[in-house]
Amino acid sequence: MRGMPFFIYASALPVVVAMFLGCTAAAKDRPGSDASPAGDRTGVAGADRAFEKVGRIEGDITVERPPFSRDGSQFIIAKDDSVQVWSARKTAPFAQPIVQKGLSFYWLSADGTTTRTANDKEVRLWDTATSKLRSVAQVSKRELRFTALSPDGSQFVTIEDGDQQTVALWRSGDAQPFLRLQHPHWCNSAEFDSSGKWIVTHGFGSPYRIWSADTGREACPPVDADDDDFNAFLAQFGPDGRRLVMPTHFGFKVSDRSSGKTVVDETLPAQETTHKVRFSADGRKIAIVTWDGVQPGAVRIYNPDAGRFERAVPGSFTECEMDATAHWALCKSWDDSPKGLVELWDLRKGLKLQSFAAPSVGCHAAFGPDGMTVLIASEGVTDVWRLRTASPATRP
Repeated sequence: MRGMPFFIYASALPVVVAMFLGCTAAAKDRPGSDASPAGDRTGVAGADRAFEKVGRIEGDITVERPPFSRDGSQFIIAKDDSVQVWSARKTAPFAQPIVQKGLSFYWLSADGTTTRTANDKEVRLWDTATSKLRSVAQVSKRELRFTALSPDGSQFVTIEDGDQQTVALWRSGDAQPFLRLQHPHWCNSAEFDSSGKWIVTHGFGSPYRIWSADTGREACPPVDADDDDFNAFLAQFGPDGRRLVMPTHFGFKVSDRSSGKTVVDETLPAQETTHKVRFSADGRKIAIVTWDGVQPGAVRIYNPDAGRFERAVPGSFTECEMDATAHWALCKSWDDSPKGLVELWDLRKGLKLQSFAAPSVGCHAAFGPDGMTVLIASEGVTDVWRLRTASPATRP
């Protein structure tokens, strides 16, 4: 129930909803000062958390990973065979458009310095500030099924159609992969931790495997999973890279990276299954998006240090991401809901603060890591919303 088949995910631009992370914003960057048009606010409950629509951009946001840089100052938009990086604070282009024919994947590195684009055969890395091409790698003779970029843009991984038991690890600028991570099973995903030193891989119905990105050796025995989902990016490293959270069918577990041992193993209430799990940026909370019977369910917030569930956000949600301190969460309802698909919640008070109007049903949404920007995209346009207060979203 948690997702769609991988062959749908990996072809063209993926169809899952974007993920969003949080950290601290500077008070001097007052939102909306350079933007237009402005004025839309919907369902605001508290002036200190009011977002205002400040612009509309032709194009869509990436849904394979969050479209923002780690500090929230930039985001990437795609239109047809081109991508462009924008300034979140000014709602203006940060760099010139980048074009690659047959564009299938695109990504902005966490540090914002590198833009990656790819089609069925070729991965290109670009300098974000200048839009100049850094390197080109012919990565597939058949069809590229998956690719992911390290946080600093120095490495990337690929999975090729017809050889999906192999994850190839490349250094930027090299013509050949320097490591090949061999699996005894079909693999559909590989994700770096925040340092770029570790990689977690997995596939349908197979264990999670953790690898050193330097040596290609497994860090620990495989971590068992009852995964029945074809989607990529199911597992996630904590911010320090020491723990890994992953879904189980009726709950989730957290494993130690060095030993592979399970340190948390939780079961959801009756009738609920797990759709997605994600750490907050500080690693102190876990958001679990649930499936309730035959439809999406509530979001549950779990404290792994205390070993308990702390709050349930009621609704029928398919996505949720918290800010850096897990004070606020942006939740997206399922696509059959009426407009107002995206909601901002105060997790400490259990209050819905704002609903965001979308251009149409079936939107994608992303929360800036600094908690200052919300992107809502559908039917080839992206609305940009900025926080109206000068107070940073991650204040205590």
